[in-house]
Amino acid sequence: MVYGRLDVFFPDGMLKPFQLSDENISLGRSAGNTIALETDTISRYHLSITRKDGETFITDLESVNGTFIDGTRLPTNVPTVLRGGEEILIGELIMIYQDANENPTRPLDVPEEMTRRIEPVGSKTSFNVEAEAPDIAIAPGAYTSSRIMITNADTETTRFVVEVSGIPKEWIRVDRPELDVRSGDSEDVTISFKPTRTPDSVPGDYRVRVLVRPKNQLDEYIKTEVPLKILAYVGLGVALESRQIRAGEQFRLLLHNQGNAPLPLKLYGRDLTTKTKAPGKTESLLKFDIPSAQIVLPPGQRTSFSGTVSMRQPRLFGDARTIPFDVLVRGANASGFLVAMRGRVTEKPALPKSAVYALAGISAALVLGLIVLAVVLLRPAPRPAQLTGLTVPSSVIQGTPAGLSWSAVDATSVMLSIAGTPVATVPVGQNGVTLDTTGLEGDVAIQVLASGAGGTAVASANLLVETPLVVASFSAQPDAVLLYADQQITVTWSVPGASVVRLFGGDIFDGTEDLPAEGSATARMTLTQPGLTLQLLATGEDGATTQATLTLQTSEPTCAPRADLQVFDAPGDTAQVIATFPASTTFRVEARTSTGAWLRVPVTGGLKGWVQRALVDCQPPLDPMLLQIDDAAPVPPTPVSPTPTPSATRTPVPTSTPTRSPTPSASTNFMSTATALANAQATVRAQLTLSAVPTDRAGGLSDDSKLTITPSG
Repeated sequence: MVYGRLDVFFPDGMLKPFQLSDENISLGRSAGNTIALETDTISRYHLSITRKDGETFITDLESVNGTFIDGTRLPTNVPTVLRGGEEILIGELIMIYQDANENPTRPLDVPEEMTRRIEPVGSKTSFNVEAEAPDIAIAPGAYTSSRIMITNADTETTRFVVEVSGIPKEWIRVDRPELDVRSGDSEDVTISFKPTRTPDSVPGDYRVRVLVRPKNQLDEYIKTEVPLKILAYVGLGVALESRQIRAGEQFRLLLHNQGNAPLPLKLYGRDLTTKTKAPGKTESLLKFDIPSAQIVLPPGQRTSFSGTVSMRQPRLFGDARTIPFDVLVRGANASGFLVAMRGRVTEKPALPKSAVYALAGISAALVLGLIVLAVVLLRPAPRPAQLTGLTVPSSVIQGTPAGLSWSAVDATSVMLSIAGTPVATVPVGQNGVTLDTTGLEGDVAIQVLASGAGGTAVASANLLVETPLVVASFSAQPDAVLLYADQQITVTWSVPGASVVRLFGGDIFDGTEDLPAEGSATARMTLTQPGLTLQLLATGEDGATTQATLTLQTSEPTCAPRADLQVFDAPGDTAQVIATFPASTTFRVEARTSTGAWLRVPVTGGLKGWVQRALVDCQPPLDPMLLQIDDAAPVPPTPVSPTPTPSATRTPVPTSTPTRSPTPSASTNFMSTATALANAQATVRAQLTLSAVPTDRAGGLSDDSKLTITPSG
């Protein structure tokens, strides 16, 4: 069963993963290892990885260069537990151990003194919370966890919400962000912490804020804090730009601080042909001109370093030969790790070996001629000074020593001049000096003048002194940026000696503009998520590059109600009330209406609500009118005016046909009918129109006669 994975990073950028399933694994450069790695910078049997009782152990097997875990050297033959995410450094190889269980949720056994019990003050719902702090400090990439115990003392089952803040969200995993707790029961919530293994994971002590509250009850909650300690880790990328150079040529070493803390380094050269001649005395073929001063790389920054490898005693005759050497990079901190980069230097003499015999004959003839001439002249002539072999590095970084060497014969005095100005008198017999390049820049003319009784000799050479490319400053104003607010951000930088500077950062700075070595850039932005990182990339005239990163600090805009505050589902007091904020709380604001009279706030369960701007006080430096405008805000309902109810209108009931009198007259019939209609009009309260037709001869209504009653209103 696979219990983990070992990711091996080689200096050329290649990544090779190894699945770990055997209980006993050996690693080294010998083919007899379980994991054999072809590199000369590790031992034949360097380390072992074992699995026992559900835990993984790593052991250094008395290796020469040592085994380092997150910058700390392991003692030999002592097993050390691997939790997952550790950086393992052996020689020039960087390895990351990944545990098969990346997100454990099992509770940790925490000492009793690390547990705190917190109860709500004035809460209507009876519950309490116990918080357990993580038991270990962790490096980025590793993990630890904290346990929260919720006890429900209410008479009913309650659903609780657990919210965690105070550190980046990608570091946190809550196994139960919402849970139901029955009356009288207790439930555990495990919070796992795993900071990302990037230079942005700043080491230090963090206070993680945990809020527990019943769901849908904003005014009842418990806040507590658990401590979390993030350790620094060492991550160094090293590579030689060219592993094969000629004697006297310059090599270029590329460095990248992949850790999360400033990394002090020292650089050295090692001649692999060095031999011990006598106690305290050694003999070597190579001479290194490498700056030995300490340098400090900020987290995430890249830089380059140059040096020269030459022969201590150059040969004039002979065949070409190749000599191996190492450039050593040692940590100047407590870890003291050592990384060796193997290179090779080739020496090609000016004349082949066969020329030795011809020159020997010529030299013998010359010597014989000189002897004859001396005998003839009977007196020796004063010999002029001779100066040969002036050697200077082709280039050095400003402030690093430069070794100058020469050979002077028959000299009574030697003078060193820099740019035409004498700077030092060198004792006769001393064939070289170490030049301090502080204050020098560009092509510097070096001249050595040797004077003798018979004349003088002069040798000249040029030394290129390069200004190191370093980011002197990189900052942004203001220091803290409010989320959801339109603000102006000004970024300033200074990279002396840079020819081109480019600025990257989200959708704001796209790096397409060539910027000066010193300058500033201004942009307006509205951030809705924390963690905007700006990157500065600078290039020198010689092609050397350096970079720096800057993460903008963000804070949430908050307001507080002056009294208990109603939250509506739309920006208007005719909308529905969905929550109430007590006067003693603060809440986040995210947007506003175009007039600024209403502010949008988050409500439980992912809902968004609206509160009146005039009823709250916002924390400085927030100006609510700078908040983003919510163009999609819901429209509150329009109030409806009351409509009067119309009076009921009665429909007149038709009367039966009137009974004729024995001797009625036409006028009598008409008047009787009119009187009845008037009474009916008074009863139904409506205007009526009365129409009548002539009566028949007997004084009654004819068969064609009709009485029409029409309501006029």
